[in-house]
Formats: sequence, structure tokens, C-alpha cells
Amino acid sequence: MGAVAGCSEIKGDCEEILRRFQALAI
Repeated sequence: MGAVAGCSEIKGDCEEILRRFQALAI
């Protein structure tokens, strides 16, 4: 969830972080 907080600062990275997070969850 920490990465999500940074997403607010960098919207562009937000999508990349979310994709990586999902890949790990799968």
C-alpha cells in the first residue's frame, strides 16, 4: 500500500506501480 501513496505524487508511475502490484498479487 506504501507504493499507492507515492502514486499520488507521480501519476504516471501510479499506473506502472499498480500493474506491478497486480502482477505480484496474481
